[in-house]
Amino acid sequence: MELRQLRYFVAAAKYSNFTDAAKHVFISQSALSLQIAQLEAELGVMLFVRKGRSVHLSPVGRMFWDEANAVLSRAEKSIQAVREASKGINGIFRIGFLSSPARRVLPQIAAEFQASHPKVALHLERFTYADLTRALETGAVDLAIMTAFTPNVLATKDFFLHKMYTVSMCAIMRRTHRLSTETRIKAGDLADDPFVFLARSRNPELFDDALHLLASDGISPNIVAQPQRMEEVVLFVESGVGVSIVPRYVKSYGTSPNLCLVDLYETKSYDVVAAWMKGNSNPLIDCVVQQLDGMNFSSLVFD
Repeated sequence: MELRQLRYFVAAAKYSNFTDAAKHVFISQSALSLQIAQLEAELGVMLFVRKGRSVHLSPVGRMFWDEANAVLSRAEKSIQAVREASKGINGIFRIGFLSSPARRVLPQIAAEFQASHPKVALHLERFTYADLTRALETGAVDLAIMTAFTPNVLATKDFFLHKMYTVSMCAIMRRTHRLSTETRIKAGDLADDPFVFLARSRNPELFDDALHLLASDGISPNIVAQPQRMEEVVLFVESGVGVSIVPRYVKSYGTSPNLCLVDLYETKSYDVVAAWMKGNSNPLIDCVVQQLDGMNFSSLVFD
């Protein structure tokens, strides 16, 4: 059974005449009659009662009429969906993100994208840094919002990167800390403090960079806790467990009055980027990149 046979059947039923139906579907009357005869033979039933030049549906034909229209409608919707997907009108778009750097930008990106692509199913998923990199490589996500801790590594992995904003490392401490009123400090000023760091397994680059900043000022830190999430690092610091060295975007958590971020004289800066694989064939990638080009992230100052 072919879709064209169903179309011929529906046309014949609509016009009650093979000749008129054939004109409607742009084939000869004999060709239409042959296709319907083949359809009836395949089904083993008579779909039409023939009287001279006119035809009308048999009882079984009336039942088949509903089924044929349902199949044709579904086929047309499928064709339309594929065409729209190829143009980026519908489909699925998957964004993976690191919670801290994405907190300020993801709501704006997602809201604007959904407003301009209402037929697209937007999937958002949080990852650790290592898992997000793998998700990009395997195609589990189409786009990642992440920190380019090691941009040279990202480049060697054939990622395209779209810079959104830059953020520097700083110290985070309780408001009652002896250095909390300072505008800027040296890493060495924290030599006697216990430290809380995000677990190295979660983000080796961030962990190593923080230790390098301390080592450059002669500090071998006393690390007393390595929680699994950046929110927990902030919570531990607020609870008085220790101090930490973090990217300033932790400010996006809306840190409490009990906490203070203090700049460092010797620090390191990172770009927060949207990243995607060069070989990703999802047509919606281009739509999102165009959207990012038109967005202003310059207001993202974490003071």
